[in-house]
Amino acid sequence: ALDALKKLGAMVVCGDASLATILRKCGIANASRLVCAAGEDSVNLSIAMAAAKSAFGRKAPLETRVHIGDLGHRDVLERSNVLGVGKESGLEIKTFNFFRNKARQTLQDNPLELDNDRALCDEVHLLLPGLDRFETALAVQTALIGQYRNGGKCTIHIVCADPDKEIGQLLKRYPNFEKCCRLRPHGLESADLIPKAAEIIDGLPSNSFCSVFLCSGDSGAMFTEALLLKDLLPGNDRFRVVLSPPPNSFLREIVGKLGEKGDSLSRWISFATANSAACGQDAVFNESLDRLAMRIHRVWHEKQIQKQKVGKHESNERTEPRAWAELLESEKDANRFAADHIDVKIRAAGLNPADRRMLGECWDSLDPATLEMLACVEHERWCAAKWIGGWSFGAKQDNRHRLHHCLVPYEDLAHEYKENDRNQVKAAASHLLACS
Repeated sequence: ALDALKKLGAMVVCGDASLATILRKCGIANASRLVCAAGEDSVNLSIAMAAAKSAFGRKAPLETRVHIGDLGHRDVLERSNVLGVGKESGLEIKTFNFFRNKARQTLQDNPLELDNDRALCDEVHLLLPGLDRFETALAVQTALIGQYRNGGKCTIHIVCADPDKEIGQLLKRYPNFEKCCRLRPHGLESADLIPKAAEIIDGLPSNSFCSVFLCSGDSGAMFTEALLLKDLLPGNDRFRVVLSPPPNSFLREIVGKLGEKGDSLSRWISFATANSAACGQDAVFNESLDRLAMRIHRVWHEKQIQKQKVGKHESNERTEPRAWAELLESEKDANRFAADHIDVKIRAAGLNPADRRMLGECWDSLDPATLEMLACVEHERWCAAKWIGGWSFGAKQDNRHRLHHCLVPYEDLAHEYKENDRNQVKAAASHLLACS
């Protein structure tokens, strides 16, 4: 790998990157960005802290991204803002999680609510072979964006030797997870994952669709398991298999070429986002995502300022509305989750997010029933982000203790908050079109 980097013209320095001498040798003084992506979270944090000393007093801040492999620890770090050094110190430290990036992009490419004909399904299922780091990230991302038309939610099937233990660990980190998704444990007495998966899928209602993720093992084993599942379910078109092969696998190319020749494999086999994309510049620095998230926040911020001017600012809000640059990273994440869900809402209205012309023509003329349905979906999405973030219901909003008075069913919301959800829906397409 190092030889390949050298051939590409990259400078390769071997040593302990938490040492100032090594950082100087790497050219830290002239760097604009630093990505800390060693195998251990503690090592990454040590490198970032060493860079903080070297970067102090810089005119242009050193944009630093620290990989935190434990998704729960990453969320805690962002909420606590302990790494919020600030640009004035010459350093801007933020964290990222490779598995969350991969899960986010994978679910964008493989929407759980669309079947093999790209038609909407009302009963959505996700089957995961345990809850390793990528599978956990998939489950959490599903909880964040898995709010579908007419109040639909995803059922997540955990199939492994001890599913109750793994679900227990998930609920320990995210106690309110089951307010967002249904969890179903399926134990294995042996290593026979595929027969159990076939049994689960065969027992689902006819209006359901199930996405099965196979994330471990070599390419040959994954491909064989996918074929075996199809063989056990002849004539059943209510599932797809999503494979996550190793980086150097030719499996994507093989399935793609077979699809070009008319083979049905590409109809029901798809792939998780490649590792290179999940840890690429756009994903690590949230470049595309933040363009959309920043616009969502800017529109909201401008409306809040206007409300203040006319004396209609919400009395339960204890903090002044702040611009994007002043937000904590966890608050920026809330806008990123809203950005991720725009495509889900557009599909729920029966439109294609990729058809920008049709979207621009149709979105402003949504009928009242569809608008109200989507407003309910938007409220459930907002609640899910709060539940996953550790919030609870409270009579008044209390950011310090993570309490909010709007964590109630949509029908129980006051009119002004329902109107907020309707406005979010109305603006969804314009956000997407403006950032295309």
